[in-house]
Amino acid sequence: MEKPLLAFGHNECIFRKFILTGKAWKGAKGELAIIPKDEGHGIMVSAVQSREFGFGLELTSSDQEIVNNFQQRQRPHYTETDAAMKLNGKTEKENISKNPFIIYFDFGYGAGKDGYWTYNHMALQFEDCIDIIQALYPQFDSLWMFDHSCGHDRG
Repeated sequence: MEKPLLAFGHNECIFRKFILTGKAWKGAKGELAIIPKDEGHGIMVSAVQSREFGFGLELTSSDQEIVNNFQQRQRPHYTETDAAMKLNGKTEKENISKNPFIIYFDFGYGAGKDGYWTYNHMALQFEDCIDIIQALYPQFDSLWMFDHSCGHDRG
């Protein structure tokens, strides 16, 4: 018997404080506001959406418990072991405590920054999302679509 199909799409978007500062209004006497030298602090959003669930996916505490039990029984380790070792220092999955369908990533260099979004981040986010769908909605098959971003490349 065929299962109904849930289709998911993934993409990332970067938000920077001063991204549109190349243009500015001029005052009555032609004066310009001070324009920053760089684009400023950045936040990247990596999100998964679907027609059925919309942007992201709401997870209740009981949903998290079901998913965590599923992972402990079925998939205690990440399949993408290299990515898990590089980011987490281990292949074992942690309990789901926040929703991996929407990740906010503070990118860039310096203290308090997460670095840059890479294939490794995307691969672990994807595995966590798959676990959630298979644990909570086993009556469905799923299709996952990604754009061709260089962040998805393995390097």
